[in-house]
Amino acid sequence: METEQEFTINEDTRGSVIYDFDSTNDIILCLEVNNKQLGVAVFDCQTRGFRVSPQDYFVSTLTVASSLGVSYYDEINAILGSIILGENPTLCLLSSRLDSACYNFVKEKEENMNFKVDVQSNKIFRKVKELKNLNFEVHTENVLLDEIYLNSKTNAKASAAAFGAILHILKQHAEGVNDDLAMNEDETITTSLLNMVRSLKPLETEGIMFIDEDTIASLQIFPSSHNFYSEKVNKEGCFSIFQLLNHTSSNHSKKLLTSWLTAPLTDINKIKARQAVIEILLDEANGSQFQEIQYLIKKCPDMFSVFNQFCDGKETYRTWLNLELFLEICCSLFRTVHALDVTDYNNILSRIKALKYVKTLHSLSQHVSSIMDIENTKDTKQATIAYGVDKKLDKYRTIYNELEGILVEVANNSEDTLTDVVPLGKLNEVRRLKENDIVNAVYIPELGYLVALDILVEEHFVTFQDIMWEEVFRTSTHIYFKTEETSKLDEAYGDICSKISDLRIEILYSLKVEILNVKTSAIEFYELIAELDVLQSFAQVSQTNDYTKPKMVLDESFISVKKARHPLYETTVSIYIPNDLTLDGGKYSDEHWFEHDKNRVNILSGANASGKTVFITQIALLCYLAQIGCYVPADNATIGIVDKILTRIRTEETVTKLQSSFELDSRQMSKCLAFATPRSLVLIDEYGKGTDVIDGPALFGAIIKHLSTDKACPRVLATTHFHELFKPDLLTTHIPGVQHYVTEILWDNTTPGSETEPNFGLTFLYTIKKGICDNSFGVYCAKICGLKKSIVERGQQLTALIAEGKDIVSEYGTLSQKEINDFERNQRIVKRFMAWDLDLESTTTGHSLAEKLKNMLQDSTA
Repeated sequence: METEQEFTINEDTRGSVIYDFDSTNDIILCLEVNNKQLGVAVFDCQTRGFRVSPQDYFVSTLTVASSLGVSYYDEINAILGSIILGENPTLCLLSSRLDSACYNFVKEKEENMNFKVDVQSNKIFRKVKELKNLNFEVHTENVLLDEIYLNSKTNAKASAAAFGAILHILKQHAEGVNDDLAMNEDETITTSLLNMVRSLKPLETEGIMFIDEDTIASLQIFPSSHNFYSEKVNKEGCFSIFQLLNHTSSNHSKKLLTSWLTAPLTDINKIKARQAVIEILLDEANGSQFQEIQYLIKKCPDMFSVFNQFCDGKETYRTWLNLELFLEICCSLFRTVHALDVTDYNNILSRIKALKYVKTLHSLSQHVSSIMDIENTKDTKQATIAYGVDKKLDKYRTIYNELEGILVEVANNSEDTLTDVVPLGKLNEVRRLKENDIVNAVYIPELGYLVALDILVEEHFVTFQDIMWEEVFRTSTHIYFKTEETSKLDEAYGDICSKISDLRIEILYSLKVEILNVKTSAIEFYELIAELDVLQSFAQVSQTNDYTKPKMVLDESFISVKKARHPLYETTVSIYIPNDLTLDGGKYSDEHWFEHDKNRVNILSGANASGKTVFITQIALLCYLAQIGCYVPADNATIGIVDKILTRIRTEETVTKLQSSFELDSRQMSKCLAFATPRSLVLIDEYGKGTDVIDGPALFGAIIKHLSTDKACPRVLATTHFHELFKPDLLTTHIPGVQHYVTEILWDNTTPGSETEPNFGLTFLYTIKKGICDNSFGVYCAKICGLKKSIVERGQQLTALIAEGKDIVSEYGTLSQKEINDFERNQRIVKRFMAWDLDLESTTTGHSLAEKLKNMLQDSTA
């Protein structure tokens, strides 16, 4: 038995690392386990916001161990895998109290998903008191904070601890100190930390479909590095659902899409709200508005970056341009959405129409436009204040613009002064050596107005005091002087650039204060735009690929699809054959469904390469797409809400996994059976093929038989090649609760095959009908894959003998007369060779030995 292991941390290095959280792509995930409670907190460095679970996950067991070793698919690891998959962190903080099996599980994910795991001491997870010093601008966020803090010793114990741990790490970063020098936990949080933490939102756990990494991989939700092409595959096709649906315009929208893809909905009202938006956008009457919405969303800048720059005092001219553009987009988008006929008051369009602060954003937009000279800002790449905003600023800028003429006059006067004391011939001599004027007047901010004299003139002066010029500084080419005339300019105009800069900064700061006052509203609108961006992407895909709106039902174990297509495969081939399926398992609450002529288990058999796996994943993807709120590739679809999609389709085998392929398959199968509920959908693809011909079919048949009478049976789609199970008294068509489907083919065995056409006589139709297949046509599949003709013919002979019921051993166990003759000949040759005394051949030449050996190998009696 493996015992719970606590990972120790070296006291000399604990807390010594100060993490760099300046990257906008960093996501910190903290996991804590405390007395069978799992707590989760997430910090997004781009939004500078926390997401924390208001209540802990309660797991039935935290240490899963047995004489066979730790189970890979125990309950907590399944939850951890789902959380990590959904959050896609760059840094994962773990408590040293975490169970060793869970730690190893997270470390495996670290290698696969390229994030860093850091184990922190329990001390870091005792910083809950620091939460009470936080304060957020939004009232609801402070209410959530109070709820988490008040429940930090009960049902939010672990979540509050994870929240406090990240906050403590952030505080170390803000103060630039290690743990030994950090403030005590009861001291107030610094302003720099408050700038790092801007918002708090709940980490949603209710109303979410459970999918794990096996499901993600089997359904090709996210891109894989293994995109294999063939001659019949359209290389412009989509190889993942993310690739198919990602027509978003910003990184934030892509993050939101990823979040939706890892957390499909089970709340039917939320699903219908998303569908309603797609329906409105695709209405022919709203075509122009749909195009306008897409255009505006594509132009929208990243407002998290904009407000982070404003809050940090790092704004540039582009920050101001992006702000002005965003405010303009908000107003235009509001007007466009307001023109739509929206009757559903729960979807995002109705929420945008109901926004009360749009007038404030519109006023701010006009105010920014009146203060900022947008075109000049673009040209000069500097935030420029428009004329008419401030009289003093206008006056100073007018003076600055006239300075060139004033300085030219000063330079001319200074040159006249020089002419009075320096012979004209000497000056002309210097002029001949220099391309530029030898006397100039310049303005240098902070130093004021100066006369610049070419350094070659200096040798003609005994002293510059003769003309009352005071040297300020010199370079290798010029000497700079204060003169009586430049001093008058100092008194008249002063440091004009500093005055302009000070007034500009003052005006921009006042404007920035006004902008930050509406930050909460602006960020809320930006998040609504990101959500609308994802939904318009769904609408775009649905329109392009001719998807339809699925009907969702709440309490029925039901799936009915007409002319359904696989959303990915149809993009990779020129022609895709659609299929129908009806699975009616009755009410979820009906424990005796199998007695009421209902079917929840579907077995699909058929020839190899006839599309069985594609079909079952196609049905699962239709359910999946429907529950992220998207339309589906079918003429008609009615789907009962699915709470989990569990798969036994593909197994990732690597040298780091010590289990056999069949053991890994069986663990997946065990997980499916253990986690499934009446609302789940389970996909089983040829389970049992990895073991012998008796155990494999027996296990598959036992599973199907068990599910067919299970009171809590999920919806099951299974494929198999075990045709021996379809005999009387086994998996017949008369078993209650089970439906049999078969992939259709055209088979002509009357015409001899052709070497140039390896699948001659066999045509795949890729359609599904009710029935049972009694032949996998594996030999013909081998032909298609290019196996040698001799091997295929041998396989055909053996297959024919088995089909006739003959004993292969007795048929091929008797030697032919030719084989007997060859054996006897070889036996005689071996006996002669063994009787040859080579000691007698010591004086024989090599050539003679070779001839004797050659004669010996020739059997004269053959």
